[in-house]
Amino acid sequence: MSRIGHLAVRVVRVLVRLYPRRFFRRYGEEMVGSFRERLLESGPGVGAVLVLLARTVADVMKAAATEWIAPSDRAERMRSGGGG
Repeated sequence: MSRIGHLAVRVVRVLVRLYPRRFFRRYGEEMVGSFRERLLESGPGVGAVLVLLARTVADVMKAAATEWIAPSDRAERMRSGGGG
């Protein structure tokens, strides 16, 4: 992975901390891993990394704000065996 790719993963790792703690603990590493996979599939070049990072930043900002306003019950369903 390129230097810019490693930096992008670090940025996403910080961004996912915007989610409520319970959500972050449950899904944070999975989200970072998903970003890393998408990054590897995005193709070479700084432009591809920056486009993916920009989209991810926008997605995380919107989703984290939504999660704070109206928390999903996904974590609770997972604990009770109801699936996701």
